[in-house]
Amino acid sequence: MGVPLGQEPAEICARHHRPQRGIVRPRSPRDHGLSDEFDRREREMKSVLTVLALIWFGLAAGCGGQESRTGEKAPADTSAVESETSEVSSVASDSVAPVLTYAQRKGKRLYDHYCAVCHGTEGKGDGFNAYNLNPRPRDFTQKEYLARVNRKWLTEVVSQGGRGVKLSTAMPSYEKTLSRRQIEDIVAYLTYLADTGQGNP
Repeated sequence: MGVPLGQEPAEICARHHRPQRGIVRPRSPRDHGLSDEFDRREREMKSVLTVLALIWFGLAAGCGGQESRTGEKAPADTSAVESETSEVSSVASDSVAPVLTYAQRKGKRLYDHYCAVCHGTEGKGDGFNAYNLNPRPRDFTQKEYLARVNRKWLTEVVSQGGRGVKLSTAMPSYEKTLSRRQIEDIVAYLTYLADTGQGNP
């Protein structure tokens, strides 16, 4: 945009800005008749800033040293807290179960759907329907049992059911319900239960 003919840029600037103590300053919204709107927004902004300042000061005060109920100031030394935290984390890391493999995760989903009603969600033979069955369902958290049998035999038990391997007839056959791969995934999860002694990782 060019300067109109016959006018110097300084004249245009002087027309849009007013001098104040020798300094040229831009016009404010009040100069354009917007003082009510400007005042309202200015009040809103001040109230927002006031609230933010109060929140900040409240947080800053809350983060300072705290006094106990006896009126004594709590120590600033955090070494006791750090040592307790490290003890808790070391205990937690010792009790963390191994991570499930992909096959075991798939097997767990299938186990939860098909097997948990009798064998229990943790594989302890204490499922919802277990109390109606005689003999009771197998406890898969017993390492001794899974040490005596191999995965192939477990796959046959799940596939053919109890009758097919001369066990309890209450154990259904899943060879027509699940694929061979799905049955192998369930067996992979059963070995996880035996290795860790727990379900629901």
